[in-house]
Amino acid sequence: MYKIDDPSVVKELSVENDNTSFDLYREAMRQYELIVPNQVDGLVLLSLFDQFGQDGFKEDQINTIIDKVYRDLGGSSQRSEYDRNNSVVIRLQEFYLSRDEHNKSYQFKTFGRQFCENLKERLISTYNPARIKRLFDGLLLDLERYLKSPENNFDMWFSDHFLRIRPEITAHVEILDQQVSQSVREFRKRFKQGDTDISTLLDEIISKLEGIKQQAGELKAAFSATYNIDQILDEALLSNATGADPKGIQQVFDFNKSIRGQLEQISLRIEHIKPRIREFIYEFNQRDFDRKTGLFLDFLIKNASSSKTEEGKAFLKLPERIPEFMVYDPGSFPKFVIVPDKDISKKPPVEVTKRIVDLERQQQMIDQAKMRLHEKQRISFWITEIRKRLLQVQSLDYSGMFLEILEHEKGKLSIPLRLTAKILRDFRKKGEYNIEIKQEHYSGNKKQQIRLWKMNIKKN
Repeated sequence: MYKIDDPSVVKELSVENDNTSFDLYREAMRQYELIVPNQVDGLVLLSLFDQFGQDGFKEDQINTIIDKVYRDLGGSSQRSEYDRNNSVVIRLQEFYLSRDEHNKSYQFKTFGRQFCENLKERLISTYNPARIKRLFDGLLLDLERYLKSPENNFDMWFSDHFLRIRPEITAHVEILDQQVSQSVREFRKRFKQGDTDISTLLDEIISKLEGIKQQAGELKAAFSATYNIDQILDEALLSNATGADPKGIQQVFDFNKSIRGQLEQISLRIEHIKPRIREFIYEFNQRDFDRKTGLFLDFLIKNASSSKTEEGKAFLKLPERIPEFMVYDPGSFPKFVIVPDKDISKKPPVEVTKRIVDLERQQQMIDQAKMRLHEKQRISFWITEIRKRLLQVQSLDYSGMFLEILEHEKGKLSIPLRLTAKILRDFRKKGEYNIEIKQEHYSGNKKQQIRLWKMNIKKN
């Protein structure tokens, strides 16, 4: 039976009600070796959890697993087997295992069970873009439902839905990043072993990285609902319709932006890795070629022999395993290409064409670009203004607003015309608003040169 000799060691980390008085660094440093298991203790815990789960287990079963872990790791202990096993169990009783004195058995504490469950879940987690898409689509539907409810409770959606699935979404992105690192480690390991052809190994690692990049693209497509969530919360924040703390909404914005950015980084990381792998293979082949060349020359110097004829002419005799080859053929003659004089004669000077810049045309293009940019900015401004007004009223008389915009823009008709086309295209496509157009002349029109139909925009 194992006992903890020093009762003062049996302490749990406690956080006071005032979190500001709790020094996590100091408290963790004081008990770090007990909270975070070493390799032996961690593998023993995982093996116990894998075999027994929530059930109890005996001392001899723990001893059997400890012995197996030491054998698998190839390590040994200077202490006796009993003292070694006793020390392991004493450490695990601090936070991970509890002892039942009556039944003389052990079982997992909550902290130990959660530790093993989290590790197991992480190790067996797989890439699943379809589930991520379902999660985000569900988040979007729940957000729309909560904001349309009489309570208009964003905080409830934030705590009950967003915070609950955020860790799982983050884990899927981390899995992809982990696969990249794992692929590189596997490549280095197999390369050092030398049991695979270099070109085959290169094709395999490039193919695997391309697959991960494609998965990152699929996962990014699954995150498309984040843009809709951002748009809804952005509008709610502008109108203060939710009554929620802006910090919560900002957390959602930051998380969505961070997730999309991480996926971009994974793709960029793969693009940076591929040429480095090719460069690594090239440098290795170059060094290997130089090494083999040096060995070959060294072999020739040590094993070649020479002889002389009666005339004193020297002959070099290569080693027996080196086939004979002709370095110089006295029967071959150099060949010359005869170039006619006319082809190499001095050419007359060619007049350099002077480039003429049409400054007037250039200025016109600059002015047109500035005008297009100005119109784009004004259209964005009026889109925002229309959305603000629709938050205050159920229906908007757009025909009257068309004339109002035309007056504000000093009669520049292209701005309200392009604005109307964008509204008809975007508002209908997104289904946010219902646009009604009646083929009746607008009665409030005072500009006789412009004829307007009656057009209203309503919120769905």
